Amino acid sequence: MVKNLFSFQCLDEEERLALDLLTKVIRDAIADRASDIHLVPQAQEYVMRYRIDGVLREIARHIPSVPASMISVARKAAVIDPASALPQEGRLMFDATSGEMKGSAPMLRLSFFPTAFGEMMTIKILDPGKLELQKGKLDRIFSHEEEASLARTILEKPYGVVIITGPAGSGKTTTYYAALEYLAEKTRQQCSIISLECPVELQLDGVIQTTVDPPGGFTFARALKSLMQQDPDIIGCSEIQDLETARLLCNIAITGHLVITLMHSADVAQAIMRLLQLGLEPYLLGMSVEGIIAQRLVRKVCRNCSEEVRSNPEIVEQLRDEIDGYEKLAVTVRGKGCDKCGGSGYRGRVAVYEILPGDRSLDSIMMKCRSVEELRGALRGKGCASQKQKALRLAMEGVTSLEEALRWTLV
Repeated sequence: MVKNLFSFQCLDEEERLALDLLTKVIRDAIADRASDIHLVPQAQEYVMRYRIDGVLREIARHIPSVPASMISVARKAAVIDPASALPQEGRLMFDATSGEMKGSAPMLRLSFFPTAFGEMMTIKILDPGKLELQKGKLDRIFSHEEEASLARTILEKPYGVVIITGPAGSGKTTTYYAALEYLAEKTRQQCSIISLECPVELQLDGVIQTTVDPPGGFTFARALKSLMQQDPDIIGCSEIQDLETARLLCNIAITGHLVITLMHSADVAQAIMRLLQLGLEPYLLGMSVEGIIAQRLVRKVCRNCSEEVRSNPEIVEQLRDEIDGYEKLAVTVRGKGCDKCGGSGYRGRVAVYEILPGDRSLDSIMMKCRSVEELRGALRGKGCASQKQKALRLAMEGVTSLEEALRWTLV
């Protein structure tokens, strides 16, 4: 059972002060829309940073004793061995029963890691309020209707594998939950949808969710073999960890089931190549995959302080072959920096997608291409727009800056 930070019983005044400070740090991070809190030891002090809109911002510096007390309280509250010097992880609820935080119940993932100057603590904030899904959320997470329409077409296939991929922190889980929620509504909960997750981050109506435990022996592969006896129609799998899991998912899809799964990769081409390098046969991948949705997040220009700027002509000219209408990038927008965006010029993020619908010619393309670069070229030839092209389109529309579009989308 996950402990609640607010239920921790302090033994003395020092622990009470440390708990109060830890609570304030977390409360301030939530107010600033941070996804992570970093407490990093250095030679003479600790640096505290918040990750906001995907970028770390330094918040404060403390003498070592202050963060050390906070880390000690966090360890005890999460029931983690305080004497161990090994990397450890834990979880806490941040569920206040009274006061201004009442009703807020984020989940905190704590990670402790030894460094040369002491112990580093990272807190990931999983706020259900940010992930809360409402009707039509699948449509709203896409920037353009044609992307939403293509995603719906892929998800409405009667069977096959749909892969949602991207690097860590790219919003894959949000898209995964939105896809499952969409299918539960689309089928009016008249079919069995079972999702295997590690861990379950948000409870969905109409979806049976199970937490797998690989260290404990309840792996994704073992869970997949068992759940097939439960007569599922649609299967969700939050991670492809090995060849056995990948093969099982493809074979399950071929037998008439729709499979939604997540994996880590930079783009569509890298996702395909990674599966091939795991040992998955090209013919099996080509037969089963009905769509791959690759994504990452770019920061949006702050609406409160945005202004038009002229772009570097040399950079614009280099984009001549990247996107039609490249000359429109000669004038883009940028945030000057204000109180609302913390001086960064950006506030909030938007996903850019690369979507590849299933194609029976995919296996022949995979057989011919020997590298990720060759595969990317072949996909461009099939009309699959890259994430870089999508990000540049957002820069043309004034959603993000040209610098941001180029920074986060290398290919």
